[in-house]
Amino acid sequence: MRRARSDQDKQERRRAILTTAWRMYTRDPSFAGFTMDALAKEAGVAKGTLYLYFRTKEELFLTLLESGFDAWFDVIDARLDEGGDAELTPDDAAQVVVRSIRGREALARLLSILPTIVEHNVEYDAALRFKRQVMRRADVTGHRLEARLPFLRAGEGARFLVHLHALVIGVWQLAEPSPVIRRVMETPELAPARVDFEEDLRFLLVTLLAGMRTAAAERAES
Repeated sequence: MRRARSDQDKQERRRAILTTAWRMYTRDPSFAGFTMDALAKEAGVAKGTLYLYFRTKEELFLTLLESGFDAWFDVIDARLDEGGDAELTPDDAAQVVVRSIRGREALARLLSILPTIVEHNVEYDAALRFKRQVMRRADVTGHRLEARLPFLRAGEGARFLVHLHALVIGVWQLAEPSPVIRRVMETPELAPARVDFEEDLRFLLVTLLAGMRTAAAERAES
């Protein structure tokens, strides 16, 4: 592959690397098994070229997550816009969110290791850029949530999305355990402890939003 010289060439090369990396990860969603050597080979570039764009594998995955957040929140935005200005119930809003992540198992899996693995080998500037971009994006979707859920105060839409992030991490880890734990959970007496990702995430989101609505009502009465 020819050397990228202009800024446009470099941006195109960067996008191509990210596209290849995401394709590889969705094909074999193992962070530990993902290597920069394999990425360089599949992307058709020298391994050293990768490090011109991303200093570590973790920084590469932060960038993938940034794009993943954008695409996910775009879907939430579109579904919120479909209903115009009609007020949503907590259950309605939870359904919008849960349906939006359906088919994005690779993103949910990657989110589940973000705080424990991905964020542990990145430079300060890369981490700051990632957090700022995610919060900017959450603000946009948060405003839409506040428009459809009037009991939310300014800023609470984005805060709800922070809670959503935390819930996705926790619920996914319980719903997708290791093979041995999956076998253990098939034991009949452990049935109450089994977790279904979509159903349990929906329940927790409804509970969270209902609590926020109750708190808003209590503020209005005081």
